[in-house]
Amino acid sequence: MGRFRFYFFDWDGCLAHTLPFWLSGYREALARRGLHPSDEVIVRELFSDWSGPARFGVQDPGPFVEEMAAYLAEHAREVELNQHVVEVLSRLKGLGRSTALLTACRRDIVLPTLARHGVSPLLDLVLGYEDVTRPKPDPEVVLQALQRLGGEAREALFVGDSDKDILAARAAGVEMALYLPERNRSYYSEELVASWNPGRVIGDFRELLPAGG
Repeated sequence: MGRFRFYFFDWDGCLAHTLPFWLSGYREALARRGLHPSDEVIVRELFSDWSGPARFGVQDPGPFVEEMAAYLAEHAREVELNQHVVEVLSRLKGLGRSTALLTACRRDIVLPTLARHGVSPLLDLVLGYEDVTRPKPDPEVVLQALQRLGGEAREALFVGDSDKDILAARAAGVEMALYLPERNRSYYSEELVASWNPGRVIGDFRELLPAGG
């Protein structure tokens, strides 16, 4: 997969191991509203989707989203990167590739964690919740990244962990790789992943590097 010039990455569950924080945050915010769905329902209906709470029946989606953002910000210092992130981003930069982070999370939550792990210099572009009018699965964030970096869809690969990433990539006409390491499989069941029809699946970021890279 080293033939691409542009490598786009999702944040939650992809570059960063944040899925435990999303799950616990949703549990707490929903419980305060008397809602107690199973973890499976939370993952399927709410993960990586700020519009999910309203569809799920949350009566105050605005405050709900703010509570979730505050929870994620509170736990940001506990967030660790997934394996080989710095190594692979460094190699891609050394090979002259362009890299971007395309996330549905707010930049003020993500940027401090990027800086703490030394990832900021390895990314040419960071686009977050504030930068788009229509979040994933709409392709807006992918198309904006291509425009700002001067790339074409056929030159880009988007790596993400969810169906929202798959749909956004396909709608933008870029290649997609679903990141599914062993630690994510406890959140995304085999049946759920199969329903996404992901195509290319990787379990290790090093699979993105050219042969011998």
